[in-house]
Amino acid sequence: MNIERFKVFSKVAQFKSFTRAADELFMTQPAISKNIKLIEDFYGVVLFRRIGKHIELTEAGNKLLQFANEILKLADEAKEALNEDKLQSEEKIVISSGSTVGVYILPEVLKSFLKKYPKVQFTIEISNAQKILDEFVDGSIDVGIIGALVHKTSLKYLPFISEELKLIVAKHHPWCQKSEISASDLKSQPFFLREKGSGLRYVVEERLRKAGIELDNVTEMPNNEAIVKLVEAGLGVSIVSEYAIAEDLELNRVKTVKIKNLDLHRYFYLLYNEEKMSSKTFNNFIDYLRTNCTGKKPLK
Repeated sequence: MNIERFKVFSKVAQFKSFTRAADELFMTQPAISKNIKLIEDFYGVVLFRRIGKHIELTEAGNKLLQFANEILKLADEAKEALNEDKLQSEEKIVISSGSTVGVYILPEVLKSFLKKYPKVQFTIEISNAQKILDEFVDGSIDVGIIGALVHKTSLKYLPFISEELKLIVAKHHPWCQKSEISASDLKSQPFFLREKGSGLRYVVEERLRKAGIELDNVTEMPNNEAIVKLVEAGLGVSIVSEYAIAEDLELNRVKTVKIKNLDLHRYFYLLYNEEKMSSKTFNNFIDYLRTNCTGKKPLK
């Protein structure tokens, strides 16, 4: 049975009129009549009876209408599902994030999302917070995840996951014997910081500045891994992401030391292109991040 005939039958039943069904479907009335006759011949029943100038469904017609409408509904759902599958395979989402999120957090987030939406394609870029904000403004990325709001912005953003930054030292450093140090003690040590524009650097300098501390002996490094290696070698200390040192702590490569009365809690922030929310794929991804990640620890 041709599904188009069920559409004709459903419209005639809806309007109780061959003429109105023909207008709705952009068909001639003889074509409508022919389709109804073919259905009646196929099932061996009469679907409509005339009552004066009107038509009404017969008992058989009412029974068939239930099945016809269900078949049409399933056909529409199948088409929508296949179209969505096709769109997923064609659509690419460009994400730019800092190294902490990009290396230690985003892979698990995407792994979980792709289990549900396996055909979505992603391009991942690693950059610092300042560059990500610039890329977002010029429209070259769809989603940005930054470790700090490095300057006042009118852009809409959401708090993403949060973390506690940690002071790390070499495992034989004298501070390992202390339960905590004061922020002023940091001035006596060589200190490794990320490059300017980094969200991590912005947060560390901001918190130290609030504590009245300005570091004297600072060396800039381009990534977290290099900083951890230098600290491990005993060449200085640093404040880094807890996510970036999880493995190093487990393997006893470095130690953490508490800093008295210094708030090292921070959020990562999610920026996204609202114009792309008309895309179902993109909408699904942002909803997934909102539901599973905002204000929480990353997925495991």
